[in-house]
Formats: sequence, structure tokens, C-alpha cells
Amino acid sequence: MCSGSIVQGHTNLTEIKLAAELFWRVDVPPEKVVMGFGFYGRSFHLADTSCTTPGCPFSGSANEGPCSAASGILEYYEIQALLKQNPGLKPVHDQAAAVDYLVFDNNQWVSYDTADTFKQKVDWANGIGLGGALIWASDTGTPSAKRMPQKSITDAHFAR
Repeated sequence: MCSGSIVQGHTNLTEIKLAAELFWRVDVPPEKVVMGFGFYGRSFHLADTSCTTPGCPFSGSANEGPCSAASGILEYYEIQALLKQNPGLKPVHDQAAAVDYLVFDNNQWVSYDTADTFKQKVDWANGIGLGGALIWASDTGTPSAKRMPQKSITDAHFAR
């Protein structure tokens, strides 16, 4: 295991804020910055199944998704299918990071966005006056998911 190999939300709002500070330091105005939202989750193989929260060590990428066939990434629709097939799974909402994460198959960990986490990020973006937002890989969402953040983002009134 490499030093620093710990699970964290890949769209962690705390880290987004830190990255945005780099723009502000060189006088890039917030209205010139656009924030992107992804329809996928980053997934990892936990090194210790008794440690499942952000900051816990991982030993590598999680198993490939059934459709994406990519280790370390689960498409939003794959995460939703996993939750539907396993109703006992309980996602955890990390309020500070504005992400949800989920442990499944005992040692698989994924962080991802939901309607609530998108709203948290849009509210932050509005509060500082970002120029807008975009969604990438919209084909990786479910039909209802494609409407979920789009509505949140397009209804957002970004300050100018």
C-alpha cells in the first residue's frame, strides 16, 4: 500500500473550496469559473474492512462495474442498480464533504453525488458567485438521475 492511499469523496466540497482558493489568489473572478458535476463514483478496495469511513486506507481500485467494465469507477446507474438489488445497503451522507459514500461486498467503497449533494454544491457555487455549472458523462445516469441534477443546476441562479 502506498503512503496516502486513503478513501475520500472524489467530489469533496472541502477540496473543491481549497482548489478554488488557488483561482482567487491569482485574482480570477468567481464569475469566470464554472464547476463540473460527474455522473459516476470513484470506487476502492478497502485495505481493512473494519475501517470504512473517509480517511481509511485502500489497497487498490474496486472491482469493475458490470456495465462500465472499469476498475475504480462505478457509473451512477450502476450505483443505483446496486442499491436497488441490495435494499439493506445504507449510503452515508458526508455533510461537510457534500458526498455520499457506500460500502458493499464487505470491502468495496464508492463515493458519489446525489440530489442532496448536488444541491449543496450548487448552493455553495451560488453563494460565491460562480459563473455556472456543467454535467459531464450524462449518459452514465439513469433517466430520473439525468433530470435530478440538471434541474438543480439549471434552476440555480448563479450570482454574476
